[in-house]
Formats: sequence, structure tokens, C-alpha cells
Amino acid sequence: MHAEPTPSTNALTSSLRLGALKLLLSALTLTTVACGGVADDAGGADTTPDASMDPTPDSGPPACPTGYTGATCTDCDAGYQDVDGDDVCLPSCEATGSLALACGAHGTCAVDDAGERACMCEEGHTGAACDQCAPGYVMSADACELYTPSATDLVLWLDSTAGTLTQVGSTAVASWRDRRGGVSSLQATASGTARPTRVTDGLNGRTVLRFDGDDDLVISNFPGLKTADYTVIVVYKPTGAAADNLVSLRQSEIGVAFGLRRTSSTGYRYSHRGTPAAGNGDFADLAFGAADASNVKLIAMRRFTSGTLDYMLFTGNEPGDLDGVTGSDTALVEPALSNSMTLHVGDAGMIGDLAEVLIYDRAVPDQELATLRTYLAAKWGIE
Repeated sequence: MHAEPTPSTNALTSSLRLGALKLLLSALTLTTVACGGVADDAGGADTTPDASMDPTPDSGPPACPTGYTGATCTDCDAGYQDVDGDDVCLPSCEATGSLALACGAHGTCAVDDAGERACMCEEGHTGAACDQCAPGYVMSADACELYTPSATDLVLWLDSTAGTLTQVGSTAVASWRDRRGGVSSLQATASGTARPTRVTDGLNGRTVLRFDGDDDLVISNFPGLKTADYTVIVVYKPTGAAADNLVSLRQSEIGVAFGLRRTSSTGYRYSHRGTPAAGNGDFADLAFGAADASNVKLIAMRRFTSGTLDYMLFTGNEPGDLDGVTGSDTALVEPALSNSMTLHVGDAGMIGDLAEVLIYDRAVPDQELATLRTYLAAKWGIE
């Protein structure tokens, strides 16, 4: 038999339910606080989330543009520079990867005053990446070297940079050997006070021979020049007053076979089979402007036979310039040239620096002469 609940039992049940409800509410309040809320002044929970609950947390200041860094993005990042101080960061020589400046094996990266990078090339190399040969240079193995003049009918090559000088004392030069190597034992010799001086930092930073007006290098019994066709090329820088013969070939029977003489501060004369001072035989005069009087001279004398005898005197100081003084006359009966000729280099009276002398026993054609001019201009800094 089922008994009905008594009033006292109902009161107890209600009291238990009320207590459970209060416990539940209390638990919910504690859970809200534990999840980030704080109790408000009225005892309720503040459910506003704090920073630790931000689904997109703050990661610092905004990213700087490429090449910049720092709190205000005003500093240059690694691999960038602001050499000119204009607040613009450009790639530096230390940049890597796709920003690196490739200068190859013969160049070095450098930044100019404007903040621009460029490859500084070794001597003889040119191009943006220093991978080409400059005018006057040719590729040899993996590097550019100075052009070597043709050996065809080259009867004398005096080059003051080739280790061909024999000295007496610290600077006096007693002999200047032919550079053609094993094919020749020729050497121009001097003695006593006629010896020129070796200058190691001369034209374009290269060694030259300095003549003081009393110096004369001589090759006795010069075996070259068997015909009337020849070419003589001289690189010379005057340093004093008007000079005498720069280079001349003499023979007792005919006087001067050929000669190059400085006649005034700006004038030069090439003579064939005559005396340069007298102006007899065949000759051509060349005058430089006063502003060019002391500049380095590249002078080529060429004589060739083609129906008539033609003679030419070229300056060759400007790129591609083979213009000069030319002339011709009726073919002469040329006397035979024997081995008794004497070659004088830097004849007494010449004051200046002599760098190179090339003598061919043929008339060098224009194209080859232009190549020689480019080589000598690059080597001796002729502009």
C-alpha cells in the first residue's frame, strides 16, 4: 500500500531543491570567472575577454618595405646601403642571392658616391661584369692580355716594360735589349754620360727611359731594313725644349737612311734618305697644336713603293686616327742598304721619355697599323 508524502517531507524536499539550485548557480558563477570574467561590483561576472583570449594576437609593429628595418623602418636592412645619405636604401656589394652583383673573376663590386653599384675591372677587362677585353687587349686562357705585335718582318722591338733593361748603378741604363726573344741578340748600348735613366713610374704607371739631351743608345751594324719599304713606330713624351733626332738609321754612303727629328716645341720631321736637319731627300713635316706640345706622342713613319715612292707621317694619337702628312715623288734609285748601318735611339739632343720603338722591314697596312695604334694607346695611356 502506497503512503502519501507528509507535509514535513514536502518541506524537506523543497529545501533540498532550493539548496541544489543555489549550489548550481554558485558553480556557474565560478566557471564564468575562471574563464576570464571578473565579478562586477554587483557580484555578477564581467564576461569581456582579455588579451590572452584574442584569437589574432598582436605580433609587433607593421612589416617594413623591402630593404628597410628598425622600429621606424628608417634603417637599411642587411644587404642594403645608403652611402649618399638620401634616405633611400639600395642593394649593397654584400647583397646575396638574386640581389648580388656578379663581377666575375676579373672585377670587384664598388659603390660610388651616388650609391650606385658597379664592377671595377682589372686592367685589360671591361663590360658590366668585366667579362670582355678592353681595346688593345686580347683573351689569353681565362684573362685579357695586351695584344702582341705581329712578328712578320719585325726587325726590332724595344719595349721599356719587358725587363729588357740593363742598369749601371741604381738608375743608369747601359743597354736596351730587343724584346723579340730568342730570334735576336740585338741591344742598344750606351756608355758614360750618354746613358738614359730608368723611371719606374713613367707613362701610364709603366717604366720608361728618360733622356736628358746628352743620351744616345746605339746599335752598330744594324741588320734590318733590306728594302725601301719599312715602318717605324715611336712612343715618346717630350719633357724639355726642342730636341734633335729621336731615332735614326745612318749609313756612311748615303747619310741618313731614315730619321725622326723634333724640329720645334710642336714640330716633327720624318726624313728618308736625307738629313732631317737639312730637310733634304724625301721628308714630311708634322705640327701639333700648342696645347698638345707636351702630350704623349705616338708617331708612325711608313715608306712603301707602289709605282711611286710614298711617305707618310702619322700622329695616331686619336682613336682610329691614321691621318697625317703624306707625300710622293718619282721612284728613286735606292742605294743598297748594307749591314754597316748604325741605329741611334734617343739621339743626342732629345729631352723626354721614350717608351717603345717598333721597326718593320715592310710597309705595315692600314688595318694592322690601326691595331698597333690601339695596343700602344691602351698600354701607354694615349688619349
